[in-house]
Amino acid sequence: MGPRNDDLGLDLSTLDAVIFDMGSVLIGWDVRPPYREHFASEEELETFLRGPFREIYDAVHDGDGTIAECLAPVRTRYPESEHLIDLYQNRWADFVTGVMHDTVQVARDLSSSGVTLFGLTNWPRQVWPPQTLLPEQSGEFEFLDLFEDIWVSGHHKLRKPDPASYHSALSRFERSPESCVFIDDLLVNVTAASQIGLEAILFEGADPLRRRLEQLELLQGKPQ
Repeated sequence: MGPRNDDLGLDLSTLDAVIFDMGSVLIGWDVRPPYREHFASEEELETFLRGPFREIYDAVHDGDGTIAECLAPVRTRYPESEHLIDLYQNRWADFVTGVMHDTVQVARDLSSSGVTLFGLTNWPRQVWPPQTLLPEQSGEFEFLDLFEDIWVSGHHKLRKPDPASYHSALSRFERSPESCVFIDDLLVNVTAASQIGLEAILFEGADPLRRRLEQLELLQGKPQ
């Protein structure tokens, strides 16, 4: 295949890999439904998510022990929130809302087209991969076998949008930024990826993603 040129002037000749975020792109993830019943209003819930929840998440993500071990200091700081900390420790699987099948089909089509797939996800190591918590749904997560490698932030104590996380992943994948497309549902992560040279796509649904990948000639469009 000869050199290809995108309508926006991007040289596509080196693109041969796609790096997917996981949460809210391929795997539904939402902490609000399990927590909502514990708050009188959405405003109170959002205050919790911006405050103590961040400490709960950070303690587990950055810790070296089990979830229970990582959360012990947080329990000391927030004794009044013990039931909310218990929810994170014991019901993490409830945050996973299911496999996003339309996007998974995009990944399958890319793989069938010969495109190499990687993952780059902000996810605590204690609960990766998701099927460790959801063994009854293990078949749903077989699509992860399509990926040559998945960089999980909890293993590296780095998180998007820190540029070091992208460089760490690319080094592990043995890829240059110019050879990869990156897909994420958060604009801050997409912006950071673009700044280090990745062709980055803001995920806004499977159909827009498919159309952009067709423009980049990584997927074949439907015959007219």
